[in-house]
Amino acid sequence: LKDDTLLISGNLGKWLEGQNIVGSDDVIKLVYETVIKLSELCEHITPTQQQLDDIQLGYFKINKVDINKAILFNNKDEALQYLERLKFHGSYPRFNKKVENNGVYFGYESERKVIKYYYKGHEIIANNKYQNNLDNDLIELANKMVRCELTLKWRELYDNELLNGFDWSSETVKRLVDNTHSQLRLPEPIKF
Repeated sequence: LKDDTLLISGNLGKWLEGQNIVGSDDVIKLVYETVIKLSELCEHITPTQQQLDDIQLGYFKINKVDINKAILFNNKDEALQYLERLKFHGSYPRFNKKVENNGVYFGYESERKVIKYYYKGHEIIANNKYQNNLDNDLIELANKMVRCELTLKWRELYDNELLNGFDWSSETVKRLVDNTHSQLRLPEPIKF
């Protein structure tokens, strides 16, 4: 908190819900609920009703945002096979590929945006301490999921007029991540 400005960084949905397998595509709601929870936990964070009303109208700035899409398969093996195909055969226009154990990045060093695909089942195990509200249904869902995650950095947000909360809607989130995923180049598997 500095000069009546609250800088929030991190996964708001995970912090609010105790898991990040499913979440919200409502950016304004996430910011609002985060400020409310922070005000309940921290006595020095005391937003006025006007400030809360302004947040609900989207009057806040966004410098970086991660949005995602779940790609669901029938089972873990199918999800992992898809991820392996991405690692070996996937490409993305104008972005280099960086392969990691549990995923693949396109545009890893880009100053604008990064696209990442990873197997969610392994990710929740690796980040277990941040997943305190998991139940069997969520774990089963994660085990059948490859996540397509899009990180938009300041320059990309600026150029696309997405720096303000009021620039965002659920439709904006869906359009951005669907458009990104649709540009992935992945040859069809050869069937014998």
